[in-house]
Amino acid sequence: MPPADRERPRINHLAGFCCPPPELVLHGRRVEAASGDVRPLSHSGNVSLYGVDGLYVHASGLIGVQNGAGTERIVRYRLDGEGTEVRSLDVLESRNPVFAIPTTGVVVGASFYYIANSRIDQLGADGRLKSRARLEPVVV
Repeated sequence: MPPADRERPRINHLAGFCCPPPELVLHGRRVEAASGDVRPLSHSGNVSLYGVDGLYVHASGLIGVQNGAGTERIVRYRLDGEGTEVRSLDVLESRNPVFAIPTTGVVVGASFYYIANSRIDQLGADGRLKSRARLEPVVV
């Protein structure tokens, strides 16, 4: 691997991400598609970018699905005019009783649709259902 590649930060386990090139936002970092440069998306201490499993462009900012932050929730990140800093976070939905590891979504017009109960915890390391797994209808 060339030395320059070893110096670049690694982003593992990519799920949903947003923004058309030339820049992408991945796990709280802006990635310039042409050069691969990675820069943190700055934010204040009261805004959590942790545990984001999907991030989507919306007219009001970025919509994020957080399922690894202790509380499963859907949030909106309001950005500054340049899109380089998160100014605030709005919790759009949290503690929904149907949540079972919410994940992948899509913005359609002004609406955001997402899988509320992926139940990905029912899969083993091999990607197959665990022996006592119980399937349920998907809730969008």
